[in-house]
Amino acid sequence: MKTLNRLTASIALSALLLTACGGESGFTQEQVDAMVSDAVQSAVADAESELVSEAEAQAKAEEAAKQASLVAAVEECNLSSNPYVTADQAGLVIEGEGEENPGVDTSGIVCLLNGLDTPDSVITRMSNTNSQMGVVEGRWDVYEAEWTYHPDNGLNIFVVVAD
Repeated sequence: MKTLNRLTASIALSALLLTACGGESGFTQEQVDAMVSDAVQSAVADAESELVSEAEAQAKAEEAAKQASLVAAVEECNLSSNPYVTADQAGLVIEGEGEENPGVDTSGIVCLLNGLDTPDSVITRMSNTNSQMGVVEGRWDVYEAEWTYHPDNGLNIFVVVAD
């Protein structure tokens, strides 16, 4: 039971941090609360199950918090109302500004990448990508990213939490 209380407290802390990020996102407060509640209920049910170890339940809770970090990065950069940024349970999609696309400007992209603790090496690879390179991939911490660049469309990035 002590382990269950620590797990619930850890999830609640993750939810509190997400809520503290503030800002308007594509999610209402009720939707965020529901996602956190679902994650807590799932983690608690798993912890109580004889088939799931404490470590597996903790990993599920951490995964939910990491998925929420994508939404939190968008909120921290005040891009939640930007139609060229989408963050949800599936991942983060950033459509960059190009000659024919009024997407997210460079400062917005850098803010999002910094919010995900993207290492300089990955950011440098993104900035050195050209239209002939096709889809380029990178990985850091718990994230996997794919990106493309074309002068007309700008830098387009897709980020997911790795399994």
